[in-house]
Amino acid sequence: PAIEVGIIGNNTIMQRLIINLALNSHYINDQKLKIYVSHNSSEEFSAFIREYQLNKILEIIEVDFEELSDKTNITAIYICENDELKLMQYVKALQESDTLSNVKRFIFIEQSNNITSLLPAKQNTIIDISQEIGVFDNVINESLDDLAKTIHNDYITKLKEKDKLEPDPEKKKLKADDATHQMWDLLPDEIKDRNRLQADHIDVKLRSVACKKAPIDSPKEIYDWGNDPRIEALSGAEHNRWNAYKYYKGWKQGGVKDEQKKTHPYLIPYEKLDDDIKKNDRNTIKHIPDLLEILGYKAVSQ
Repeated sequence: PAIEVGIIGNNTIMQRLIINLALNSHYINDQKLKIYVSHNSSEEFSAFIREYQLNKILEIIEVDFEELSDKTNITAIYICENDELKLMQYVKALQESDTLSNVKRFIFIEQSNNITSLLPAKQNTIIDISQEIGVFDNVINESLDDLAKTIHNDYITKLKEKDKLEPDPEKKKLKADDATHQMWDLLPDEIKDRNRLQADHIDVKLRSVACKKAPIDSPKEIYDWGNDPRIEALSGAEHNRWNAYKYYKGWKQGGVKDEQKKTHPYLIPYEKLDDDIKKNDRNTIKHIPDLLEILGYKAVSQ
């Protein structure tokens, strides 16, 4: 079944949250994340959804606040509200709800205040946007950048290895004029960000199979990643993540890859891909332990 969450709010914080969920919420269940959204500006919200093609990535259902209580499978509630009175009204109503009273709440505000400090910490996670740099965006830190560089440079190395075996110059994979075929320091920022998103999603994939990363010298036994029966499901999740990023950037499915028109033939569900193309996603998944090892980590069971 699909994972279901609720979002309450009507501001740019809510929009940034939805984009973050669109780019990162791709799991081995191969289901779109289902989001119930309660807000006050339908026309503006609809324009936002269209701009980023979010309905191709998420299942978004607009509801009145009162309707949220009818949803029995919600696993988390995100509240994006700066008005203290409205915030407390939402929390009070959720606490009194038969179906949502025990659901974990994440409260995004632009500045913490005395009222939010009174909320019980066990069920309410307060996230102060003014203090939390990069709450939604991938923080460009050294660890994430190192992993992103490793992913990209490994991609270039594999292209070079394939080209050595290809006698026809026209069929060689590595193209000098392709912006994605440069070493890390020469890449455009957008392509670097794309690699950072892939690197950041590795933790999501690890959690999907009840794993986490640990220092390479940890006494915990390394997880037998290569023999996990969910490799194919993880490969599908990786392709869904790639699709989501393309949709977010304005791309559409097309017969040929065209940077100007933003069309790509592989912007389709994973199961419809030719097996040769699926191998790219499978290799990405199978190579995760190697990437972690380069950075001094290993995958272990939680």
